Amino acid sequence: MKFTMFKGAVAALALAGATTATAEDWTPEGPVSVMIAFQAGGGADTMGRLLAQELAERNGWEVIPENVTGRGGAAMAEALLEQPADGLAIGITVSEAFTYNIQAARNPSYSLDDFTYLSTITGSQMGIIARADRGWSTLADVAAAAQAGEDISFGAMSQKLADAAYVIGNALDVEFTTVMVKGGRGGLNGVVAEDIDIAWAAGVQTPGIKAGDIVNLVSA
Repeated sequence: MKFTMFKGAVAALALAGATTATAEDWTPEGPVSVMIAFQAGGGADTMGRLLAQELAERNGWEVIPENVTGRGGAAMAEALLEQPADGLAIGITVSEAFTYNIQAARNPSYSLDDFTYLSTITGSQMGIIARADRGWSTLADVAAAAQAGEDISFGAMSQKLADAAYVIGNALDVEFTTVMVKGGRGGLNGVVAEDIDIAWAAGVQTPGIKAGDIVNLVSA
């Protein structure tokens, strides 16, 4: 089975004992489970459910999406690894689960070689957001506020992004107070409610930006 390396959301198939096949000569012997690594309503969940629908409509298969959430995609990867390598379980996750998470874990429970990578589904652009009425338009504005004595809280939905916030703070010669949030929606809600000053987000902020309530300080 050919595959592409990835960025953004990816699909992965449990590998052990898998044989080469194509859509033309393979028919599933039961329902295909699409295991989505993130909670309902987010970008990965939306893409996973659209993929499940397309697979079902195009091939006539029974395809069942399910959310297997936790630990930045690690919970889904572990659950996928426990499934038989018969093509009946596909995982939808983001690149972080197979790159940063493995390197950061003291005793990782899976490795890159445990899975076959099927396809990149989409690339998403990460941003750092703030309320528009704060008057900030760039990270330099935030740094100036911090250097003037303001305590700036920074919402992050994963340890990788918390580490990135730390690196950004060092580069700007400021110290942020990192607040762990549940998904990009959690960061957005914190910013809107003024519980958090700035936060990482990956698309959920779009309606707020269009409405003029939220500003992207930087995209990455």
